[in-house]
Amino acid sequence: MSMSSSHRVRLLAIRPAAWWERGLQTLRTLMGGVATFVLAATLPRIGHAQKMAPAATPVVFDGVTVVDVEHGTLLPTQRVVIVGNRIQAIGKADAITIPRGAQVVDAHGKYLIPGLWDMHLHTTAYIPYLMLIANGVTGMRDCWSYVPLDSMLRWRREILAGTRVGPPRQFLSGVALDDGSPCTRGPVAHACVADTADARWLIR
Repeated sequence: MSMSSSHRVRLLAIRPAAWWERGLQTLRTLMGGVATFVLAATLPRIGHAQKMAPAATPVVFDGVTVVDVEHGTLLPTQRVVIVGNRIQAIGKADAITIPRGAQVVDAHGKYLIPGLWDMHLHTTAYIPYLMLIANGVTGMRDCWSYVPLDSMLRWRREILAGTRVGPPRQFLSGVALDDGSPCTRGPVAHACVADTADARWLIR
C-alpha cells in the first residue's frame, strides 16, 4: 500500500466521554505497553473538534512516525495533513505547511499506520468494536454472528453517521447456513436449510 496523498481515510466523529478514556487505559494495560494506534489514542479530541468545526477543517498529525507498510520502514517526524476523508499532504514536519485553522494533534512519540482489517470476526456485542478501533482495526469481515443482521446494519449506519464508535468498513453475513435437522428458525448464529421453504424463509 503506497503512502501517497491520494489515500482515502475516514475519521470517526464521536462524543468524548470518561468511559472512553477509561476503556483505552484498560486496553493499554492489557496490551502491556504496546504503542496504541495513534488515531485511537486521539479519537476523543478529534471527535470533539469535528463536532464543533466544519467538516472541511483540516486535521494535522504533527511529528508522528509513519509506518510504511509497503517498504517495511519507519518514517520519523512526519506531518500528515487530512482534509475531509483524504490525505492531502505527508512528509517531513519541516517541509509541510500546517493549513490555517487546522486541528493539530501533537503525535510525537506515536505511530500512524494504515487501517487494519480483521478478516474473521464473530460480532457478539458493541464493546468489541471499541477494542478493534483501539488496536487500529478500521475494517472487519463478520463470518456469522449471534447479533441479528438488521441490528448490525443499524450499527454500521450509526458508525458512518458518527454516533457510534466502530470500524466504518464492514462485510456482514448474518447467520451461518448449515445442512442439518431439525432446522431452527429465529435469532440464532447457525440455521439449517432442509428444503426450499427454509431457503426462502432465510433469504427473506
